[in-house]
Amino acid sequence: MQKSSTANEIEQINLQINELLNQRKTLELRWEKLESKDLQLQLILEDLNEAIVDIEEGGSVRNLKLDEEDSDEEHESGACIKTLSGHTDEVICLDFNHPKGMLVSSSLDGTVKAWDLYRNRCLGNLNGHNGLVRCLQLDDARLLTGSDDGTIKQWDLTLIPPVSSSLSISSFSAFSSAPSSPTLTAADNVGIINESFTLEGHQGEVTAIYADRHTVVSGSNDKTMKQWDLETQECMLTLDVMWASKTSSKVDNWFDYNYSTHDFIGALQFWEFALASGTSDGRIRMWDLRTGQAHRTLPGHSAPITSLQFDEVHLVSCSLDKTIRIWDLRTGSVFDTLTYTTPISSLQFDSNKIISAGHSSEIDIYNRTSFQHIQLNGHSGRVNSVSFHNDLLASAGSDKVIKLWSL
Repeated sequence: MQKSSTANEIEQINLQINELLNQRKTLELRWEKLESKDLQLQLILEDLNEAIVDIEEGGSVRNLKLDEEDSDEEHESGACIKTLSGHTDEVICLDFNHPKGMLVSSSLDGTVKAWDLYRNRCLGNLNGHNGLVRCLQLDDARLLTGSDDGTIKQWDLTLIPPVSSSLSISSFSAFSSAPSSPTLTAADNVGIINESFTLEGHQGEVTAIYADRHTVVSGSNDKTMKQWDLETQECMLTLDVMWASKTSSKVDNWFDYNYSTHDFIGALQFWEFALASGTSDGRIRMWDLRTGQAHRTLPGHSAPITSLQFDEVHLVSCSLDKTIRIWDLRTGSVFDTLTYTTPISSLQFDSNKIISAGHSSEIDIYNRTSFQHIQLNGHSGRVNSVSFHNDLLASAGSDKVIKLWSL
């Protein structure tokens, strides 16, 4: 009787925990919506100020009205609503903070561009690295970039100066619903702001970064990961991946299959003290940042890991082996495997869906409830990177453009 009563109490506690987790997710969603509304109000106020200046100079508020009409427009789910042109070579990575906020993209043309998604225009370039930017993360107005020059830079996007109101949006816009959208030519080679600071220490290209409010972890082709304090700008910890793997024979085997040119550390993410890394030996390693030790290895992929993400229960990873694997972190086993016809290079998931892209022009949306796949077509080359917030998806293509999709 007492055992049964205890079991019932445990079940009730578990139900309460689940209810609290659901309430937390609801509150976090509300908070994100409030932040988005606050950002939109700030931008509207700035536009009003610009409109006042235009009127005083004998202009009009035509551009402001166009923005308002565009912001109220509703789009069918899966529709491509904007195409951003301006890069002159493949777009390799991107991130954005709000559907009406800012987006940052990096390209093989050697530039990093900042885009205003509310006013529909490119703001200019972020110059500072001496190599390609392979990875970046944008949180509100804080941007972190990792480069082939072995450094990580932090940028404050609130310092970007406003575009002169005397110039019309059409003259700066590189946005269009059509593939033949105009290319930004104004201020193409001008850096709009300088970096806040630079983190130096890696001896190879920085290929993966992930940050919270106070810390960033970077992965490099020097076969190490480093944890940095963003306040002191000091390296707190260096993790030697080769040492953790005990032997390099598995990694060396990849070189026989033409993987030697692929990033050694393809992806990483951390939460508090838990760090997950995916490497070119096809393995995912779980690390404890308090000790610097790898305490679990998840073997399963047969080619380099290109992207990963985890939440409280699952870790989702993709690889050049043409699969996405969903892992149960409680058991360390594979919960499900999704198989594709081409290698997968980028993914992001939430509780409802997994969005991925790879060596094809299609973007795949996998419904985790109905187990159905939907494909988005619009790029004319392979899709290198995807990122979504709320009901907006952004994709970066080898066709030199960024596309925005309605979800």
